[in-house]
Amino acid sequence: MCRVLLVFLMAAGVTLPPSSSHACEGVVSSLLSQPEKPAAGAVKQISIDALAALLQQRTDVSVLDANPDSVRSSLGTVPGAVLLTSASRYQLTELPAEKDRTLVFYCFNEQCTASHAAAKRASAAGYSHVLVLSAGIQGWKAAGRPTRRTS
Repeated sequence: MCRVLLVFLMAAGVTLPPSSSHACEGVVSSLLSQPEKPAAGAVKQISIDALAALLQQRTDVSVLDANPDSVRSSLGTVPGAVLLTSASRYQLTELPAEKDRTLVFYCFNEQCTASHAAAKRASAAGYSHVLVLSAGIQGWKAAGRPTRRTS
């Protein structure tokens, strides 16, 4: 039974420990204890509450707004957010110089992918702590968090 499971796992592309080809004992528990690797190109997400706590606890966090001006004028922005000129074509000079600074990108809501595109661009540019607030400004506002109006 264990050999069948090993063949199935290898066919599915699961990387097995080197010892698994010779013995089955402990392989399944070893595989279950391995942390999941994020999909290639995936960005880490942060919740509204986690972002609010992060902003209260740390000063090395930059929040970046990937929304168009029309969304900013109707819903506002997260206070202190950097307003990017474009989600996918912003200038890298719009980002902080410190590549180890935590960057949190957001756009309109969970269906909007502008923040993901902006975050992937930052990651590709060498920023090591990049997150996305998937709930966006709509979720931030619906959660009762403060916003800043733009003109």
